[in-house]
Amino acid sequence: MMHIIANILSIITLLIGVLPSGFEKKDIVKVTRLDLSGKNLRAEDLPDLAEFPLLQKLNIKKNKIEHLNFLRNCKHLVELCASDNPLSSLDDVEELTQLQTVIVSNCKLFGTLKLDNFKCLRTLIATSNSLTDLSGLGQCPDLTTLVVSGNNLSSPSFLSRQREKDKNGVYIDKSHLHLPVSLRKLSLSHNNLSRLSRGISRLHALRELRANDNNLRILPPPSVLKCLRSLSVLDIGKNNIGSVAQLAPSLSA
Repeated sequence: MMHIIANILSIITLLIGVLPSGFEKKDIVKVTRLDLSGKNLRAEDLPDLAEFPLLQKLNIKKNKIEHLNFLRNCKHLVELCASDNPLSSLDDVEELTQLQTVIVSNCKLFGTLKLDNFKCLRTLIATSNSLTDLSGLGQCPDLTTLVVSGNNLSSPSFLSRQREKDKNGVYIDKSHLHLPVSLRKLSLSHNNLSRLSRGISRLHALRELRANDNNLRILPPPSVLKCLRSLSVLDIGKNNIGSVAQLAPSLSA
């Protein structure tokens, strides 16, 4: 235990130059915020941060961290900023179910980002990666901000129309299970989207929708757009939409 504490103290000393006046070993348990950004750190340079039992907010952006295994036991963590690191996955923190804010822009995330366990998530910002899909969004009932600009999204499941047969053989639209209705900001710009799902009509709280710089050819019909009662910002610039005349009925409603 003492060597772990000594390691933590040495890292804190390295990061801030000197320990805060009056800082003692016992004060480690009182730390709730930790900023380790821009220190050229690798994952192996960091101890198990479970030694900070009350840690809630962690900033490790602009380092050389390739994995987050050292966070596995930070059960009280609610905010994680890990942008500008060579991270390829968030699997190491999938058990941190208290996370509310996750910022992982300009990393090396690719494929499908699994969010099934992040049931308390409110903000996810994952721009400039190589993501092709997000799964488990329907398990995040409090999600208000989703920013996934600058990825490789073309036909993500959360924007696809999902229909299943009920016990009577009747098809039921379950698209709403893939996008939480709590969303207020949705940014999908700079991807490869060709269309927007009718499922967005359920996003009654949505205030900002950005889908610029994609490959959109058509927009959802006016009946869908009219359902976005709270929408104040709609950016669909730099697409392949032939005409935006269809927007007129929605904008005048």
